[in-house]
Amino acid sequence: MLKRQGLDAPGMKARVKVAEQDSELTGLPGITTAIHIPRDTWTLLRAVSFRRAQDQGGRASVSRLIAELVERHREELEEEIK
Repeated sequence: MLKRQGLDAPGMKARVKVAEQDSELTGLPGITTAIHIPRDTWTLLRAVSFRRAQDQGGRASVSRLIAELVERHREELEEEIK
């Protein structure tokens, strides 16, 4: 289901697909999106997510890993938009 959200980035409107299930990390509704990153970055993220799944159980999730990294650096990132 597509739903119009407020502003995705300063001054930019975004249409996002609202996830049916809550985000595992925050408990808030998630979105489905695409990002463009270098292949070696993607390879590293996949490797780390698979290793975490092996060590901690569950499914490998690059999305969860990215969300955790953002949450870990939230204050720093928020400072950049002030």
